[in-house]
Amino acid sequence: MDALVQWLVRRRLEDGRLPRGRITDVQHAVMNGLECDGCGALITKTHKAVTGVSVDDWRDIRMHVECFDVWDSERGGRGCRRQNIAPPRFEPTTSLESWWLF
Repeated sequence: MDALVQWLVRRRLEDGRLPRGRITDVQHAVMNGLECDGCGALITKTHKAVTGVSVDDWRDIRMHVECFDVWDSERGGRGCRRQNIAPPRFEPTTSLESWWLF
């Protein structure tokens, strides 16, 4: 982890430029020339990027993958990207007709 990126992300968390809460619609993206919200450098086609939407104020977030990992760690996130959690399995215990009763 680059110490400068960690310092920049901390400052942006403290001054409110980065959200402390969760983000939704997290996706890997290809960008060309947009500024990283984490470090301020340009995200080029050769960089891996992550985008999302802050659930606190619905602003768009875009960062290098490395900056996203630093942000997630510094804000006290749970690191859901790094966990290997399988989605829950749906196993109906009743027939489909009974679901219409609810």
